[in-house]
Amino acid sequence: MAWQHLLLVLLINVGWGYNFVAAKVSLDSLPIFVVMLFRFVIVAGLLFPFLRIPRDKILPTVAIGFMLGVVHFGLMFTGVALAGDVSSVAIAAQLFVPFGTILAVLFLGEKVGWRRTVALIVAFAGIGVLGFDPTVLSHLDSLFFVTLAAVAMALATIMMRRFHGVGAMQMQAWTGVVAIPCFLAATLLFESGQLEAVRNAPPIALGYVVYTALAASIIGHGSLYYLLKRYPVSTVSPLMLLSPVIGIVFGILIYGDDLTWQIGVGGALTLAGVAVIAARAGIKNSAAAVEKAETL
Repeated sequence: MAWQHLLLVLLINVGWGYNFVAAKVSLDSLPIFVVMLFRFVIVAGLLFPFLRIPRDKILPTVAIGFMLGVVHFGLMFTGVALAGDVSSVAIAAQLFVPFGTILAVLFLGEKVGWRRTVALIVAFAGIGVLGFDPTVLSHLDSLFFVTLAAVAMALATIMMRRFHGVGAMQMQAWTGVVAIPCFLAATLLFESGQLEAVRNAPPIALGYVVYTALAASIIGHGSLYYLLKRYPVSTVSPLMLLSPVIGIVFGILIYGDDLTWQIGVGGALTLAGVAVIAARAGIKNSAAAVEKAETL
């Protein structure tokens, strides 16, 4: 890989890693569905020119967009809002890889060898260890929602692997269009005091909402799609595992997370298992599955 592209890999991982902090800080001040609504308004507005797709692709694109934008992100940001730290979310979010492998066996008939089977066990064992961290233990509802979000992401991955003809930017644009009315309805039905919360929110919280839309979604996924057009999936996919590591570092340095032995050991086990799964299965994965490796 050319050094310019390695720098781009680093940029993507730093952008996605910091996104965990950005999401947590914004959700500490703003209602969950308001954050989601603002994010997808920005994404859909900036990517409006990419909405044009063949008519026969609209229904499956809407279905994938709903699974990604509404189900996955709705559950993920709920988990982030309930979390007591950033590090545990950065680690648990990677569960979409082992869940995706399990669903591929169930729905796509893929075969899993002993190496990936061991890696699956190791990845889930890491989450088990993570659950004994004092902060995580007192916020198990967060771990529950993040795990459900990983399942939703895995389902979306399976859907994308069976669907072709729509590019990364087009999928993001449609995801925004599908998500906007859903989160608008959700905030009107289930939240209150939205205007007051926005007025009282610190500027950094509002800025981080913009960050999640620009850096994480548009720039991050757009850059990844650029790399996937030039290198095999099996080369690019494992490199994206830097993002949760960077997320943990930022969580400790910026958000004030404590690096307990449960976080260290659980994170190492989970990321090691995910790395093996990605390396063994990467060449079989579609570009669409990998371009969503960041869960926020």
